[in-house]
Amino acid sequence: MEKAKPSASSKFKAAKEVSVMAWIENQFGDVLLLKQSQGNKLWTLPGGKVRMRESLLGALKREVQEETGLKIQSIVLVRVFDRAQKGVITFLYRAQIKGRKDTVLPKRNEISVGQFTSVLPKTPSPSLRFFWNHFRAESDASRFHG
Repeated sequence: MEKAKPSASSKFKAAKEVSVMAWIENQFGDVLLLKQSQGNKLWTLPGGKVRMRESLLGALKREVQEETGLKIQSIVLVRVFDRAQKGVITFLYRAQIKGRKDTVLPKRNEISVGQFTSVLPKTPSPSLRFFWNHFRAESDASRFHG
């Protein structure tokens, strides 16, 4: 018996979610963190899922502005993380706030608080803990070797 060929409607679908996150520091080296207002109410970096037909940079700008009310510039890709256990590929960017505005106006249905900090909060999301450890280890290494 011959197998039927896949139809055009049964095309391959992505097996992983794509997300973007922003590492934004102020002039003092403090990092912008957001506290989720739903679920476990953990601290995280600004960012989120990339929509269908949306560019990575477009998604990053949209997510940061939606969550914080801030516009970003000087966006540089830092690293791509293939988080296989979560089924997610995350693009982590460094970015700066556009203009002198640093007041965070959180999107209340998603974010309860947004603030710059130099200390990892007691209740970080797993991704924040991972990225925080990654960045702090890198900056410590460059401080001692650069």
